[in-house]
Amino acid sequence: MELNKEQKEAIEKTDGKISVVAGPGSGKTRVLIERVLNLIKMGKPQSKILLITFTNKVREEIIERLFNEIGENDVKIHTFHSFASEIIKKYFKEINVNKNLKILDEDDLKLLILESQYALISENEIFKNEAIDIDEFIKSGLYKNKLSLKSVFTKKLVDKFNLLKSENNYSTYDDLIESLFLILKKVKLRNQIVKTIDYLMIDECQDLNEEQYVIVELLEKSGLKNIFMVGDLDQSIYAWRGARPNLFLNFYNNSYQIKLKNNYRSHKDIIEIAKKLISFNDDRIHIDYAAKAEHKEGSVQVLDHVNNDMQSKYISEEILNIFRKGEKPNDIAILFRMNYQAKTIINELIINKIYYKIYNEKEFYAKKEIKDVISLLKILNDDSDLISWRRTIDNLIKLSLDDNLYIYRLKEKNFKDKIELLFLNKEEDEAQIFKRFLNIINDLQKNQSLNYLEKTLLLLKELKYKKLVFHNNNEIIDNVDLFLAEVKSSIMRKISLDEFLLNLGLGNNDKDDEKCIKLMSIHSAKGLEFNQVFILNVNQGIIPHKHSIETSDISEERRLMYVGITRAKKHLYLNYTTDKEKSIFLDEI
Repeated sequence: MELNKEQKEAIEKTDGKISVVAGPGSGKTRVLIERVLNLIKMGKPQSKILLITFTNKVREEIIERLFNEIGENDVKIHTFHSFASEIIKKYFKEINVNKNLKILDEDDLKLLILESQYALISENEIFKNEAIDIDEFIKSGLYKNKLSLKSVFTKKLVDKFNLLKSENNYSTYDDLIESLFLILKKVKLRNQIVKTIDYLMIDECQDLNEEQYVIVELLEKSGLKNIFMVGDLDQSIYAWRGARPNLFLNFYNNSYQIKLKNNYRSHKDIIEIAKKLISFNDDRIHIDYAAKAEHKEGSVQVLDHVNNDMQSKYISEEILNIFRKGEKPNDIAILFRMNYQAKTIINELIINKIYYKIYNEKEFYAKKEIKDVISLLKILNDDSDLISWRRTIDNLIKLSLDDNLYIYRLKEKNFKDKIELLFLNKEEDEAQIFKRFLNIINDLQKNQSLNYLEKTLLLLKELKYKKLVFHNNNEIIDNVDLFLAEVKSSIMRKISLDEFLLNLGLGNNDKDDEKCIKLMSIHSAKGLEFNQVFILNVNQGIIPHKHSIETSDISEERRLMYVGITRAKKHLYLNYTTDKEKSIFLDEI
């Protein structure tokens, strides 16, 4: 497709501070890639072009598309964290850190601090009575700042933690940004870095946080002149992650401005209701989008249902009708605001033998309760999995400090053997819980008649996970149920436990992806598009969420609804139930 006037301008205007407002379906990624290609065509050094994206997925997509255009190249494509890592590798000696860092996620961080505590007490047992709650210690952020600590023990604990972190070349994501700041604050080093960048481009700038914006300001302070930011305030939906859309607005007001006005994704009816909805928000950059998609058919339907059951029945029947018209399953998406909304629709999809795939953001699989269930699956699959055993035992049994020290000192044994030795001659309740757990695991591993979902459900029930581990917390249980629905979908499609666990490690892809309709939260759907989109429960208190109503600020919820609507290319189904109040957003459109 030929580039339009605004796209050409964004590609060809290369110098100075430039901001591009790029709405949904406006060809933003193509503009970024074409702009890089244009700079190369103009003879600009490839190695001095830096493009920063917000996710590894987009980064990999741009790297692949550039490779397909020009083959091997020296263009720098990074996320903020990978950019930080690259700079640290070059200047690590200047700030006295190791060159080859291994990144700790939150769970790894907890285990390392726990290990530090056991090591410290093992060296000096006078600290035995000062052991602390690691979860609270991490939540408070005290491990980051030794100066804020009062007790001798916690100061020594942070010293031990930093020592183990250093010895093992571990780093947190916060450490990467902090180390980058240390380097950039040294004017001499910052000037050297700026000499390696002629053109800086940043994608999704409505999601910039304060630290990321300061990084750009520091580079500009040392003479970086050509800064190109792309964003859309109407799609800023990550305030809860620290995104500050006003930062992009500030840059926009002090730069050359370009607006990508044409939407090549959605039918005009979809664009019109999206424009109506978002017009109710203040603090935005107004664009009068024009629908340029070549869809001959398209529609928006607002549908009321008596309750969730009737909503689910209608959607399942309509999907079967869509199949009969020749639509591919992977061009159909069901979007929801909250995870619990997926329960009823999943049951109907199963009844109608409609294959589905649940797409979750990476953060979903990092939730404690999801990792707890994955650990049970891993133990069923391989009972030598150390981390899964440690996580499961910590859930079931509150080991004493003496017990943990005993385990810590048994260096020649694997974790399962350590626990068995620990409880060999113990008869108290916790020992009985562990022995019962072992018996259940052994029985289930031998049982060939149950699938891995049935085995997991049996484990959760027998070990009273909902009460003892999940504390009957509805939100946690909803997340677990959503994950188990994903397990059920894999079993329907005859995916083995080995393959399911491998897919979890690699991302959301599996061999039957094209045969499945997609279920996901609206947050997870950002950046995606589908011919047919169903949005569930457009009711007050769901979208907008009740918390935003209580705080009298529904602007981000409106942006979220806008993102959901603009995922649709041809047909959009907005569903609500009459047993609850209809969403204000339906009145606005």
